[in-house]
Amino acid sequence: MLRLRTLGGLSLDRDGVPVHAGMQRRVLALLAVLAAAGEDGISRDRLVTLFWPDAGEEQGRNSLRQALFRLRRDVRVEEPTLGSIDLRLNPTAISSDLAEFRAAVHGHRPEHAVTLYRGPFLDGFALSGAPQFERWVEEERARIRRRVLDTLDVLATEAEARGDCEVAAGWWRRLSVLDPLGARAALGLMRTLASAGDIPAALQHARVHDALMRQELDISPDPAVAALAERLRQREGETTPARRETPPRATTAAPPVPALPPVSVDASLPAPIGSATSARRRLLVPAAVVGAVALALTGSSAARLIAPSLGGPVDQATVVVAPFQVLDPHLGYWREGMVDVLSRNLDGAGPLRTVSPSVAIGRLPDRPERASVTALGRATGAGFAVFGDLIRSGADSVRVRAVVLDVSRSRVVAEVTRRDAITRMDRLTDSLTVAVLRVLSTRVALAAAREGSLGQFRSLDALKAFLLGEQHFRRTRWDSARVHYEAAVAADSTFALPLRRLGQVLAWQRVSTDPASAQYLLRAGALNHGLSPHDSLLVLADSLSAAATSTADALTAWRATRRLFATLDSAVARYPGDPEAWFQLGEAGYHFGFGPEVGQPEQRVLSHFDRAILLDSAFAPAYIHPVELALNLHGPDSAEGYATRYLALNPMEAAHRGVRLVIRLLDPQAAAAEETTRLLDTAATDALVSARTTLRRWPDPAETATRVGRLLAAGRPSDYPLFADVRFMRQRLAEQLAFRGHLAEAVTTLGPRDALIFAELAYLGAVPSTAARARFAAWTRSRPDLARHALAWWSANADTASIDAFERAARGSALAAYDEPAARAHRSLARGDSALALRELTMLPDTLCATCYLDRLTRARLLAAAGRARDALPVLREPLAAFLTPMEVVFAIERARVARLAGATTEAESACSFARAAWASADPAPRRLLDEACGSAAIAARPARAGS
Repeated sequence: MLRLRTLGGLSLDRDGVPVHAGMQRRVLALLAVLAAAGEDGISRDRLVTLFWPDAGEEQGRNSLRQALFRLRRDVRVEEPTLGSIDLRLNPTAISSDLAEFRAAVHGHRPEHAVTLYRGPFLDGFALSGAPQFERWVEEERARIRRRVLDTLDVLATEAEARGDCEVAAGWWRRLSVLDPLGARAALGLMRTLASAGDIPAALQHARVHDALMRQELDISPDPAVAALAERLRQREGETTPARRETPPRATTAAPPVPALPPVSVDASLPAPIGSATSARRRLLVPAAVVGAVALALTGSSAARLIAPSLGGPVDQATVVVAPFQVLDPHLGYWREGMVDVLSRNLDGAGPLRTVSPSVAIGRLPDRPERASVTALGRATGAGFAVFGDLIRSGADSVRVRAVVLDVSRSRVVAEVTRRDAITRMDRLTDSLTVAVLRVLSTRVALAAAREGSLGQFRSLDALKAFLLGEQHFRRTRWDSARVHYEAAVAADSTFALPLRRLGQVLAWQRVSTDPASAQYLLRAGALNHGLSPHDSLLVLADSLSAAATSTADALTAWRATRRLFATLDSAVARYPGDPEAWFQLGEAGYHFGFGPEVGQPEQRVLSHFDRAILLDSAFAPAYIHPVELALNLHGPDSAEGYATRYLALNPMEAAHRGVRLVIRLLDPQAAAAEETTRLLDTAATDALVSARTTLRRWPDPAETATRVGRLLAAGRPSDYPLFADVRFMRQRLAEQLAFRGHLAEAVTTLGPRDALIFAELAYLGAVPSTAARARFAAWTRSRPDLARHALAWWSANADTASIDAFERAARGSALAAYDEPAARAHRSLARGDSALALRELTMLPDTLCATCYLDRLTRARLLAAAGRARDALPVLREPLAAFLTPMEVVFAIERARVARLAGATTEAESACSFARAAWASADPAPRRLLDEACGSAAIAARPARAGS
């Protein structure tokens, strides 16, 4: 049996004996791609693109045939691959660690999965003349690494929740080695070491983390890490200070794993950010600091911090552009503007990668000099830095001087000077870019490079307006940013970057699904040419998000969403030090991370925003959604931390007012004060909308979000018509009321409005059966998009006639591929054949209908009833929707019941804790549902061992 190893290198063994030594590297790489493709396989055309991108169609196919022939010859196996059009590895001939890793992850064997991970995917393996393959490797490497980090996080969290500090510390150690800059890993390890009584080791790790943050990112450590270290220094590590009581939100924890011995940490484990052989830009941890991390992670209180090297390794293919010195106040916007323009122009020129402009802008004093620019280059891992000055030359021209600096030697390589008319800054910056590239080409092997990467903008006015807008955007000054972006588009309607920003600004000011926002994003996508690879990826991602929200075709929306995540995964893999790429990945998770296959746990989404903040703490937009996510996950104190850091940046407008309002409402005493009532009565509508969105899932006793929702539902003036639409706001209030268990009032508040929430209220028994049946019959005739959500109610009421009518109406509809089999499954259930119903529900193409979570709930209940509790749990952990729904609480209740059947008592209690808080003052019917799963009788009746 042949064994392919891809994690930590690339090799092929037969019964432990290497057989890859004589194989061509391209054939070995072909094996790796086939292993990564898994059971789905990969098309021959895609393989040709990866390995022979410059070959003609016939030549490429012939090269692939020859490679497959060499593969059969070298491995001495008749059929190493299967398939004709799509190829895949023959699992009976060749096994792989990657296939075993994926099977362990999907089979809920997390401890086995992480033991298989011996290093980055294809670590140290390179293939010349195949740039598409190299890019694919980076993307696959990033996906696998993220899965490992998530799995380690689950293992550590589960062990800590069980009170097994020794095992938890082992998992946190492993996570800290792979993610040395991660605040969550640092906090977890410090916390568990302190709980085990080893406070010196916990403080040692805090010092190591502090050194890494300052050395690599030139910023202070996360405030939470610093606060915990201070508490430990005061010998208060064993008991945390009193906090406001907020029940934790039900988490998507993995099933508990058996206690394992602490994981031994190998100091030679590769850094998570990329292998030393990669030419792509990455964060680089100096060897001395890595040694300090490894020493600290042994848990020895005697470990000493090794002083980090001041001149850590740099990447010769990475360039950082520092802010230029500009003395003329009328040209002041070019201080940061030169960073934006040159960074975009140089990025993607051959192997060159540039440091994110926001990182460079935030870390340099006003006067750039060789010493400070050298320090900036070393802090960002750049091999070269560009800085200089810009002055007016005569009445109508400008002169720019650029200095190219070799960072590792702190030596000036060259100075270039260019002069042009002040109205032709586009031509000037292009000329300067070419000059800088000529200098760099003497130090770095460059392929053919573009002369400009800002796209085809046609005027200086457009560029100037765009750059001014960027300064306001990063401070969340939406109105000001919008004015400048509109001016840029007015001056040049084909300039993609301000079009993209206009779409983003409108989404922030209105709602993420705003049609005007989507149109701007789609227009930017249509003009996505001539941009740097970085900007091109982000423009593509935003156009995909717009496509997902603009189409009525569920399959098209799902495909766009899946491609959106793949695009942003590629962006963070290629630009791991870019805060905007991580921010956009967080935004995608926040708005689209729901439903089958694309669901994103809140903790993962928050971690993406955390990474963006870590890389650029002055990028204000990255703080807004974390206030809500932290509130849901960790309670008011954590949310206040993000809110306070956001407000410290002096933002403006609605987001600022909404966050200030949230801080006040999080404090029970302040929220109850008369002054707060007056403040709410006079607050701007957009600030109230922002606050309600942030608070909507917080299960506080005062039901603060409901309080804000009532004000909005009463009618408030707004420039944005949707916010002033009383019917729309009453539906939002109905959803909020239902989420808190006030089902009867939710029905009254909703009134005759046709909406998904009505089907959910009927399913929960809050709507009289005659009224529900009549409304659902009308939906069958005129609203098939809503009628499919009545299937669960019909099957629960054994109404096969209505199911038959729906199935007839669904034939030939846009979602017939989902609706017809769903109708058959519910008809089987209505007739009492639960076994057949389960088989039919399992076969549903549920990616076609992300909001059909009632069907998935039914499937999970049938799985649990069939003794398959462990199969039901993943279905119940799936994030449901971006909008608020009472089914989140129902899923938590069901998850508690099923987790108890599976022996996952920690997960069961977490789910119950959230459900009890959400429905603490609920109507009698939902309270009975809660008590059945989370009452004392249900807990006392829990099984002694895990279900099958």
